[in-house]
Amino acid sequence: MKSISTTFKNAALLIVLLLASAMAKAELSASVDRDRVAMGDTIRLTITATNDEPINNLDPRPLLRDFEILQRSSSSSTRIVNGEMTSTRALILDITPLREGSLRIPPLRVGRDETNYLLIAVGPATTAAGDPLIDFVAELDQDSVYVQGQAILTLRILMAVNL
Repeated sequence: MKSISTTFKNAALLIVLLLASAMAKAELSASVDRDRVAMGDTIRLTITATNDEPINNLDPRPLLRDFEILQRSSSSSTRIVNGEMTSTRALILDITPLREGSLRIPPLRVGRDETNYLLIAVGPATTAAGDPLIDFVAELDQDSVYVQGQAILTLRILMAVNL
């Protein structure tokens, strides 16, 4: 009887460990702020990993075929809810396309995991025909205001290119 209960306990322990390791598996994903851009525009590529995956070890070389990396930054956050800790790390790459067409952001590898691939449609560069690229417009809701009266100021930024 002892051997059956010991075997049962070992099997239960193994199942619990397998379930815990499956739940602790790191998730790696990639996303962009938009999937249609013009030449010269900047795309923000965010690569997110959970459960302390060393995301700073990411190799960006596959990305350099179609894109130029302008800036690289990272962030991390840890949440503890009802005693359960969740840790998230993000690598943020500001990239710009090197050519027009339908470009593919390839899967990027971190350790044994890799991100999903993404498609980006790149059109021709926007041109401003004599107009300023950025124009600021300020408007007041009234022409005159009493002392200590309320005036609503509306500021608008009109831009010909994405900032």
